[in-house]
Amino acid sequence: MATFKTKAQLSAAVLEQMNEVGVGQSVDPDEAALIEERYDWKLAEWRDRGLVWWANTTRSAEEIPLQVFQPLVDLMENEVMHSFGRDNPMPQRKAMEEQLLVMLRRAKAPGRSGESTSFSVY
Repeated sequence: MATFKTKAQLSAAVLEQMNEVGVGQSVDPDEAALIEERYDWKLAEWRDRGLVWWANTTRSAEEIPLQVFQPLVDLMENEVMHSFGRDNPMPQRKAMEEQLLVMLRRAKAPGRSGESTSFSVY
């Protein structure tokens, strides 16, 4: 099982989730380019906020961790749906983005180690 996905897989998944293409159908290159361009822009913004730790090099590089792939599909759908003729005004888009970013924050949070800790008071 793959543990990473590509930017091309992300754009295809966004289009499938928006019902712009059927599962397994070929993706329009212009539509994929639009999503991937917005992804690059948003990824830089989220990296500045400390939410992104993976690389972003090419559309075919397997770099997107599987645990954040679906939250990214949801985030990118929210970001581009207005470009596909769906109603999504800026205030609504920003509010939804903040709700969806919770999943990225959770994925970045350190897990419990299971190691015991000691506590002392001086």
